[in-house]
Amino acid sequence: MGSYDLNRLNNNEFEHLIQSLSSEMFKYKNIIFGSGPDGAREATYEGNCKINNNDSKGYHVIQAKFKECSSKKDNMDWEWAKKEFEKEIRKFQDNKKTIRTPEVYLFFTNIKFTPVNKTGGRDKIEEIKNKYLNLIPNIYIYGYDDICRFLDNNRDIATAYSSFIL
Repeated sequence: MGSYDLNRLNNNEFEHLIQSLSSEMFKYKNIIFGSGPDGAREATYEGNCKINNNDSKGYHVIQAKFKECSSKKDNMDWEWAKKEFEKEIRKFQDNKKTIRTPEVYLFFTNIKFTPVNKTGGRDKIEEIKNKYLNLIPNIYIYGYDDICRFLDNNRDIATAYSSFIL
């Protein structure tokens, strides 16, 4: 199993990495959006697929959030991820915007969510996620460890980004 230095990427490179991984996830049937104002999405997919062995249907939005110089202290990274996640979710709640609310939302970040039961970053972000399931019924949040496993299982993408992440 690989350990990758995602902090060697910059924001654009991280977005491209997530777009590549999501393209593989959706069998290259997703739509990729370029740099700049992207309407709260790096990519979208409309249809049926499997995510984490669950059937997933409808409009999917993929969002990538990169934190430069991810800290050694979980509470700092966790707070940043929470803020970024909630800022993106609020865009779907804003009636003045014409952003389509997805049925499935995939939020990727380079930060490490600590695994400590109930007090670690992973459990905390999952608890925050649950507050928004009435708006978006299927939300998946992927951190550093999740992205490393995606790269382990998608060697061609890991190889393509090897000069950045190894």
